[in-house]
Formats: sequence, C-alpha cells, structure tokens
Amino acid sequence: MQNPQQERRLHSYFYVVKRAIPNALTMLNLFSGSLGIYLIFNDRPDLTLLAALICLMADMLDGVAARALGVSSELGVQLDSLADVVSFGVLPSCILASLLMGCPGKLTVYLVPAAFLFVCGAALRLAKFNVDTRDRKTFYGLPTPSAAVAVFGILLVIESGHRYAEVFKCNNEIFILLVVLLPPLMLSNLRLWSFKGLREQNGKVILGLFLTIFAALTIWLGVAAIPIMVGLYIFVGLINVYAKFY
Repeated sequence: MQNPQQERRLHSYFYVVKRAIPNALTMLNLFSGSLGIYLIFNDRPDLTLLAALICLMADMLDGVAARALGVSSELGVQLDSLADVVSFGVLPSCILASLLMGCPGKLTVYLVPAAFLFVCGAALRLAKFNVDTRDRKTFYGLPTPSAAVAVFGILLVIESGHRYAEVFKCNNEIFILLVVLLPPLMLSNLRLWSFKGLREQNGKVILGLFLTIFAALTIWLGVAAIPIMVGLYIFVGLINVYAKFY
C-alpha cells in the first residue's frame, strides 16, 4: 500500500498532467497555425489547409478538455487568445495575401497589405472578448475562428479545382469585401448564436436548421458551402436583431 506522502505525490503528478493537456492542445493550435504560415508562402496550400483543420480542432478541444478535467484557468484563457491571433488572424491574412500576390493588375499592390487588416481585427476582437463581462451564451461580434473559416473555405474552393474556383480566384471584389466587412463584424456588437446557447430559447431548432442547411448546401455546392455558411451565419445574426430568435 502507498503511504500518504506517496499518494500526495501521485495526486500532484496527475494534477500537473491534467493541467497540461488543455495547454498542450492550445500549443498544437499555435504550432499548426505558425506552420500553416510557412506552408502557404512555400506553395503548399494543401498542407496549409491541413494545418488550418488541426488549428480548428485543437481550438475546439482545448476548452472542452479544460472544462471536462476541471482545470480551467486564466492562464489558459490568455494562452488560447494568443494562439488564436496566430491561427485565426495571421494565418488567414497570409492566405489572403498569398492568393492576391499571384493576381495581375495594379490594384494588387494595395490589396496585399490590406489583407493584414484581418489580423488587426482578429487581435482586437480577441482582446475585447477577454475583457467582456457580458454573458457567453451568445457571441458579441463574429468569432475569429468563424471569420477565419471563410478564408480557409475560399482557399479550399480554389485549390480543390471546384467549379466555382474561378469565381474566387483573383476576384478583387470578393477580397475587398472580406477585408472591408470581416474586421468590423468581428468588432461589432452583433449577437451571433453559440453552441453554449443550445439549451436556451430555440437552441436545438437553430442548430438543427444550421446542420440541415449545411448538409443541403454541401450536397449541392460541395466545399463552396463552407464560406457560404459563414455568410448565412452572419445573415441569421442580422435577422435576429429584429426577430429575436435567440
């Protein structure tokens, strides 16, 4: 049998391991985001998309792990935001810049630097989120991962050879729209639905509708459904201002 001192040491060891798991996932998010930046500028958009997927999965799991293990901490919150600035701020900006760099026209010279307005909006959004004392059952402003998914989706459409690839490729109007609209939306007070509101008013109905529409769009449009769903997510938030679904 173990003596009390050994039991305390074992308990302390397991507690340290438990605390390390969420932070390790956050570090995976940060590592993958940083690697994605390297890959996009080394002409490996396929691996960039894989890195982006890992970022999204790690970002989703670190919070779940922290709550499940009962080791949520202020350090984890701040670390998560720092990782998100890279993965969902710098990486999408670099993707936009990379896509624009291959486009002809004088306007490209101005659009490439403008692509980095995205990371400015993301950083401000994350800082605002950390100090926001309002309830967390909905998002106030477009979440940075959602904004990043729109950019990741466009890259996926282009690189997959989708039938709508030419619609997005070197389309200055779409890139200007992304740079002009996404940062202000991230910093806005627009209430957007969150999974944390699943048990709230119409929560299950809203989730069911989102999943049904996404499934239908995926069957119809394939990977082009991804950026379209981000637009629909924003549109539902705008309608909610008046309809009060959630």
